[in-house]
Amino acid sequence: MRRQGWAWFSVAIVVLAAATIRLRLLDVPLDRDEGEYAYFGQLLLEGVPPYAGAYNLKVPGIYGAYALILAAFGQTTAAIHAGLILVTSGTTVLTYLLAARLAGPPAGVVAAAVYAVQALNPNVLGLAAYAEHFVLLPSVAGSLALLAPARDRQPLRVLAGGLLFGLAFLMKQSAATFVVGGALYLLLSSGLPHPSYWSVWSSSTRGRSKPFGSGRSCTHRTTRRGLPPSGAICSAASRPSRPPPR
Repeated sequence: MRRQGWAWFSVAIVVLAAATIRLRLLDVPLDRDEGEYAYFGQLLLEGVPPYAGAYNLKVPGIYGAYALILAAFGQTTAAIHAGLILVTSGTTVLTYLLAARLAGPPAGVVAAAVYAVQALNPNVLGLAAYAEHFVLLPSVAGSLALLAPARDRQPLRVLAGGLLFGLAFLMKQSAATFVVGGALYLLLSSGLPHPSYWSVWSSSTRGRSKPFGSGRSCTHRTTRRGLPPSGAICSAASRPSRPPPR
């Protein structure tokens, strides 16, 4: 118990140290992608669905995340970077929980510290509120939801994992690797059977993994319902543009 207390104390120090560094950078001008996400977020707050007033090749989840930040903290540069502090702090805590479950509290503290440091690395543009930060939060949470022995894994946990991994994919397409990883973990964590029992194992594994696919596809179906008809995208280029928050 005392060991866990010290671990949580260490994680709190890591979170506060990283947040303190980011607080000094609240008013740093928006990067290119940050400005794009903020503009799309503003359009969402005005009731304009994704790709109706502006368009590009990215998935719409990151625009929804920016819209939530702008609605909660205001339409300013500082508000966007304050939202980033919450996202990275949450990911730091979840990274600790995931690594502590896998290898114990000391490993969890090390993993949380490594993530916090790398998330601040300017060489990978970690100081900007890029989509990768918003991918990692649901991805780590989804991994934590699935991290249980196969016999103890409840359908609701698997469904939650699918929803979270689906949300990660909506933040950026590259999160598809995490989705595939989660699906493979579900399939392989039960262990491979003897070839003579392959059909029985395959049927039971598909049944246990079905909530994961349902959760993942649920996020995509819900998003598609909020998108405008394809013809609306053609008129987006003629709409006047507006600068992102200052």
